[in-house]
Amino acid sequence: DRLPFLIETTCFRVTQESITNILRHANASEVWITLTFMDSQLMLEIRDDGQGFELAEQLQQARGGQSLGLLSMHERATLAGGELKIETQSGAGTHIMLTLTIVDAPQPTPMETP
Repeated sequence: DRLPFLIETTCFRVTQESITNILRHANASEVWITLTFMDSQLMLEIRDDGQGFELAEQLQQARGGQSLGLLSMHERATLAGGELKIETQSGAGTHIMLTLTIVDAPQPTPMETP
């Protein structure tokens, strides 16, 4: 069985944006990605050993129209009924945690093209 489309897409896009940010900015030597499913909770964790950043400063810049990646990750998590937490500080790497609840309700499926 597959996860609901919205959950799959949210996990993929948050992972994609996180890895893009790590490659562009973190100067990390290692990245860890963990996906855990327990009961009705799915947790995606992305962690790196890079240089970290000042989260409040980056969110403020994003709200001003610069680099919308962090805001889009938060927005995707919220739209999927989940929560995104980011723990980081300069010189200490970054830890991103996405928590989603899996509900046994019909979910939209991706549109197929002929």
